This record gives sequence, C-alpha cells and structure tokens, in this order.
Amino acid sequence: MDELAIFIRVGLALVVGLLIGWERGWHTRDQSGGQRTMGVRTFMLVSLLGGVSALLVEFVGEVLLA
Repeated sequence: MDELAIFIRVGLALVVGLLIGWERGWHTRDQSGGQRTMGVRTFMLVSLLGGVSALLVEFVGEVLLA
C-alpha cells in the first residue's frame, strides 16, 4: 500500500469522526458546558485510533485486534 492511500484512509477516518462529533455537538448545544460529554475532539481521536488500528492489522495481522 502506498503512502497516499494510507493518508487518504486515515484522513477519511478523521473526517467521519469530525462529522459525527459535529452532529452530536449540534444536538447538545443548548446544554451547559459541564453537561456535554463527547464532541468533535473525542470522536476525531476515537476515529483516528480506529483508522490506525485498521491499517496496523494489514501489516501486523489479526492478533493486534485481540
């Protein structure tokens, strides 16, 4: 797999996390700051972790998922 494909896959994972976090933040915008739990940053980090894990499985194997 070339570097461009890796960057595209990780970038796509980040964009999906951004959109989900943005949508969640939009629905909880009326709540006070201490009431909201997960937003854009959290979902982007989780999606980045998932994207990198999926890439590592291709190189290391399925043992990494366990």
